[in-house]
Amino acid sequence: MPCTVINLGITAIGVWVLWRLSPTAAAVFGGVAVTVIFLRGYLVPGTPTLTKRYLPGSLLKRFGHGPPSRHGIDDSVPVDPLELFGGANVLIETEHDVVLEPTFEQRVATRLAAIEQENLTGALAELLAVPPERLSLDSSGDVPTVRLDGRWVGQWESRAALLTDIAANRELAETVPEWADFSLDQRSGLLAGVRACLTHCPVCGDDVELFPDVVESCCRTVDVIAASCHGCGARLFELEHEETIA
Repeated sequence: MPCTVINLGITAIGVWVLWRLSPTAAAVFGGVAVTVIFLRGYLVPGTPTLTKRYLPGSLLKRFGHGPPSRHGIDDSVPVDPLELFGGANVLIETEHDVVLEPTFEQRVATRLAAIEQENLTGALAELLAVPPERLSLDSSGDVPTVRLDGRWVGQWESRAALLTDIAANRELAETVPEWADFSLDQRSGLLAGVRACLTHCPVCGDDVELFPDVVESCCRTVDVIAASCHGCGARLFELEHEETIA
């Protein structure tokens, strides 16, 4: 949306300048420009290559896809997932990796199947601990986004990732005694950690692979560590990676 507004602003300036010279030319330019923005997303030739190359990263982040929402009040206390979840039989250490305990992973998948039959906005309100009437969820595209009181507050990598967070949150509330004591920001990070440790997709049951990837938004390219399902292709986890991926 920010990119679209800027491109429409450029169009408006162009129309205003041309209108002083020729109203007909201004009308033609305006129509062509709006069509180009609608079809390509950009008006200026060379976009998004030019923006990725010349705009600073701090500015590009304002126009790229944001990370999953972190709404917590207090994130000053670090939480060790292995210490917390290891004692609750949620995570187990193998010879080469840390993964979800198989029984816990299956319980999350079972809960997820039931959640798909619920009102998703209501289930999300339970996860975020806010009244459902304050939330609006757009899950029609590849990346579900949520608004609180009409303001964008977060998104998930996929519908499967959103459903997994809701299901894991319910399971952890019954498995980890102190779960409700953590801030929303802390729970958000821990839930992302749960998704990163999945071995099987909770939606289709196929294998999940953790791998480096490059994600391209409208204005920048980001190196990430990602987890996706081999079967349904759902992106279940994504974390920006500081070092360039070869």
